[in-house]
Amino acid sequence: MNPSGYAVGTRENASGKDINRAMSDDEVAESVLLRRFIAGRQFDLFFDLHEDYEATGFYIYEVQREGRLLGGILVDAIKSIGPVDGDENTDAGLDLPISEGLYGINPKWKDQGWSAYAYYESADHVVLCETPSTAWPLD
Repeated sequence: MNPSGYAVGTRENASGKDINRAMSDDEVAESVLLRRFIAGRQFDLFFDLHEDYEATGFYIYEVQREGRLLGGILVDAIKSIGPVDGDENTDAGLDLPISEGLYGINPKWKDQGWSAYAYYESADHVVLCETPSTAWPLD
């Protein structure tokens, strides 16, 4: 979603905007394009890959309309290659803990992040993986 940011190793695009935080901003071309792409479509799964430069381990945000979550299985698999963030690293008032390393997607994020937007607009199931940037090697 962010080719210009990817090229220079930053979360901002070439205009200095954080695309994930500007998903409802009509001045951010990447956001406009993704909203147009998903408008009127229905997806079984929206899988969103992120990295968290402050995290000490891997964690997942997830929501599914019938409560059939995959996150616990994914978190258990990740434990074999690196640490998982626990409840001590949550954002007070924003994170909705389900189990170790697994959080619900907060409805307050609908206008602030792609995963919540996708869930409320066009997806039955959303998984947002947050991989730590420096906590463990990715090789």
